[in-house]
Amino acid sequence: MSWPAVRFGSFALALANTGPFWEGAMLRRFRSLPRIWPGVAPDVILRVDTRPDAQPDVRRGDALAIVRRGTCVHVTCDLMSLDADLAERPIQATLTLHAPGWSDADLEHGFAMFVHKLLQLCEVVRLHGAAVDIDGRTHVLLGDKGAGKSTTSLALGQAGGAVLADDQIVVRRRAGRIVVSGCDSNIRLTEESERHLLPAPLDAAPQDFAGTLKKEVTLEGLVPVIPYQDRHADRVYFPRVGRRFDARPVTGREAAIRILDAIAPAHSFAGPADRWDLLRLVTAFVAPAQCFDVALSPNLGELDQFVAFVRS
Repeated sequence: MSWPAVRFGSFALALANTGPFWEGAMLRRFRSLPRIWPGVAPDVILRVDTRPDAQPDVRRGDALAIVRRGTCVHVTCDLMSLDADLAERPIQATLTLHAPGWSDADLEHGFAMFVHKLLQLCEVVRLHGAAVDIDGRTHVLLGDKGAGKSTTSLALGQAGGAVLADDQIVVRRRAGRIVVSGCDSNIRLTEESERHLLPAPLDAAPQDFAGTLKKEVTLEGLVPVIPYQDRHADRVYFPRVGRRFDARPVTGREAAIRILDAIAPAHSFAGPADRWDLLRLVTAFVAPAQCFDVALSPNLGELDQFVAFVRS
């Protein structure tokens, strides 16, 4: 049976018997509405169950607790619990609600937290970033909104690159190797970026995205796109808008700390060993890559300086 799934890059998470609320939570929290993907086998099938008699292993307000028995993992908090056998293919996971009466906001927050934890257990982490293949190398740009990821990824695509994603990427361990892939082929552009980089206005209405008006369209037809395909990151950039273009190398340790600081608010942990699992994955991602702190000029006419640096 085919279930609607969300594609976290090359990793597919299917939702069985979840219903409109949980699918809507996926859209709001992970910017992706579950749908049927013909020919794509899910890596995980997640079911949601309700057991009013379920007893949580932690007190209300406590952090997560994790119990491992071989390949089976039980993760719980006061709101819900997750059970999965990581040796199954696809992995079968069940999210159990402990009691009725929680608010929709609490349920959605807990659901997002447990999806992140399920991804972590599968050695997958979702990052706020863009990625582009150009000149035989894969370049990853990590930063929050307003850092210039969409504008620079489109510029690199116009310079001959293929865009993995402009805003959401996934890092995962696959067959013993660390790979990165893009989560979709959409892009969100401000009016300034649209005017500077495109020959004509996009056929889309501006929308408010976290306080900034942008148009969201598919990249297909604008530049080559390769979402969901695994690549090895050659360079990792931490862009921000400064006064003028500048780039300086950063150590792998500094890069790992920056990534962990960025993703920590979306994660909850069951102690130091649980944190170390995520740190180990992030460290393995940045270790073989060249990492740079990049200041971008606010003048988009100088964007070619960054493109030249990437291609150097």
